[in-house]
Amino acid sequence: MSYLRFTPEDYQALRTLCSPHRTHALRLPAFQRLLLSRLSATRPSLAERVAGLNGRQLGILFDHFSQPVSAATAPGEGHAFSGEELRVLAEACEPFVSPVRFVRYLRVALVAHLRDLFPDLAGKVARLSERQFERLYERVTGRSNGSP
Repeated sequence: MSYLRFTPEDYQALRTLCSPHRTHALRLPAFQRLLLSRLSATRPSLAERVAGLNGRQLGILFDHFSQPVSAATAPGEGHAFSGEELRVLAEACEPFVSPVRFVRYLRVALVAHLRDLFPDLAGKVARLSERQFERLYERVTGRSNGSP
């Protein structure tokens, strides 16, 4: 999030608008429209800045504010994934259409695949329990038990 370099006041304004219970079900264009409509009257300069974000930057903002806390990122588990890490995992898992009950086999291959380009992320995935990895897989793919 520091990559986007919002002032503390701008960040607070965004945080107020973007509580996870309001934004977690939105898609990226709807998320941007929500921000622009709410900010245009009260914070026009921030609305302009949000309107000028490219897709990657908007995705970082969306991931930061819209992800509900799940078991894979629950406090105390030590396996919190950043928005960018979740995006990488989602892209890596996209080709696999296995039901969740088979993902334990995917984890080993995924760790090996990530090890060269994203060693820290590979380590995080490797340290997850089987159940934590299943929940992470469900989160990044939108799939649940038995659904391809």
